[in-house]
Amino acid sequence: MKHQWDADEIIQHFTLLPEEARFVGINAPNNQLGKALLLKFFQYEGRFPESKSELPREIIDYVRQLGLPVKVINEYQWDGRTIKEHRRQIRELLGFHPATLTDQSELRTWLIQEVLPQEYQPVYLTQLAYQHLKVLHIEPPTQGRTDRLVMSAIREYEQTFFETTAARLSEETKGKLRELVYKKEEHTTQAESDEGIDYTPDRYELKSGPGGAKVTNLKKVADRLKLLQVVGLPDDLFLDILLRFLRQYRQQVAVESISHLQRRHENPQSYTLLAAFCWVRQREITDQLVELFIQVLNTTRLRAEQHIKRELLGEYIRVDGKQGLLYRLAEAMYDHPDGIIREILYPLVGEERLHSLVEEAKNRGTYHQSIQARVSASYTHHYRQMVPLLLEVLTFQSNNERHKPLIEALDVVTDYLEEQDAFYPIDQDVPMDDVIQKQWQSWIYQTDPSGKRRIRRVRYELCVLQSLRDKLRCKEIWVEGADRYRNPDEDVPADFGDKRQAYYESLTLPLSADGFVQQIKSQLEQGLPVTDHGNLYLIAHMPCNDKTLKKFTEIGKKESRRTPGHALAFSHH
Repeated sequence: MKHQWDADEIIQHFTLLPEEARFVGINAPNNQLGKALLLKFFQYEGRFPESKSELPREIIDYVRQLGLPVKVINEYQWDGRTIKEHRRQIRELLGFHPATLTDQSELRTWLIQEVLPQEYQPVYLTQLAYQHLKVLHIEPPTQGRTDRLVMSAIREYEQTFFETTAARLSEETKGKLRELVYKKEEHTTQAESDEGIDYTPDRYELKSGPGGAKVTNLKKVADRLKLLQVVGLPDDLFLDILLRFLRQYRQQVAVESISHLQRRHENPQSYTLLAAFCWVRQREITDQLVELFIQVLNTTRLRAEQHIKRELLGEYIRVDGKQGLLYRLAEAMYDHPDGIIREILYPLVGEERLHSLVEEAKNRGTYHQSIQARVSASYTHHYRQMVPLLLEVLTFQSNNERHKPLIEALDVVTDYLEEQDAFYPIDQDVPMDDVIQKQWQSWIYQTDPSGKRRIRRVRYELCVLQSLRDKLRCKEIWVEGADRYRNPDEDVPADFGDKRQAYYESLTLPLSADGFVQQIKSQLEQGLPVTDHGNLYLIAHMPCNDKTLKKFTEIGKKESRRTPGHALAFSHH
């Protein structure tokens, strides 16, 4: 039982009703208070306290509404015939019976089949066991016996889980898992060479973080992910197992010494632990790789913005007379709004200088175009090398037909990665709508050496990657094998349809939509009382300074013209 209570909770759960007060009867003061505490404790917890220390002082103080001093509880005997008789009477009153061996066996089976592994921590499993027995009107066994039942259920589930998982692994996969617990110079395999892995990250590297948003770190993370993919775990190995359940095994492998893992590497438990480690890390590293990709694009654009701003500021300071020139042009246009440009502006600046300014603006482009061009230069000369790595180890998907063109665009980018031509062929179908933003659809075109206007691959790739970043953020595009960037359909538990009521109860939400709406309405009505002044009640009672009061007063005057009664709401101010 928890030890922190507020007054409302105590009144709700520990008030003795008249029939309960009669049930307590006329006994010795210590027996009256002890019996009353046993009754209310059992009604709340579904079990009896095993000692006085389980009873919070606030509860004892409140239950002494019988008019008995608190100190008499010290005289109550917590073992012996008296407390046994009190427990029997309470069980009979509430319709409970003590847990038999059959009940305990069924409880253990229920934990294995219905609760594990959705909940696996012993403390919470014990609470669920008490709740389950309470629903069945069964008095649970002692706390020690209940704890042993819970641990026994965990051990049996894990043993079955280890054996089942190990049996589903092929010998080749088991060999790859064994190699993870040896030094990397001892386990370089032909398969890894065939997969193009330049080096083999060891177990310590596999559990390392991604580092900063750099291409070198992105390469390392991609190599780690490639190695885990080479292990070849079945796609559905842990499909129905919660990731948080598997994380405990990942953590165990991460902290366990190499010698311990090597000593029992043929054990089904070791195979399962290593498989869980690889399964969880593969999803975590996939997320790390996606986040590095997003950070690299964001960092590149931020640096480009800073660079363009410095250039613009330097040019503004360096070019003498440009500020005065713009001032004279603006002043002349303001003073002669109906004048002729050739007669008013040309004498001030000169036709050739105006032409030079126009050509300079055309060559430089707008502010955003300058930033995009700078990003494109950084991408071409440095960051483009990350694209083959990403497209090799990551598989992007979408559940929305609207975003299928972006998936097709990624396929086009992949197909031409090895091509030397800087432009896409004229007859190549290159997705544009819902892929490239409108403002960049003309920017990606350039004139090739033959004078034809074609799509430049580098610019198209950059725009596709920028769109991919935006869609990944809102999960319109998801990544196979990821956790944070997983399929949004997996956000709802697979057994949600079967256990809908249990999930809603855990969220303390009503099953029906009407009930949910009514609950929200009740909360709003309690938070914002409605009077005869209607929706102006909030305005009339909102603390505000002079400026907001003036604004609200103006609103109130407008409202009062339509509904004069509302003007009363402002009389308090």
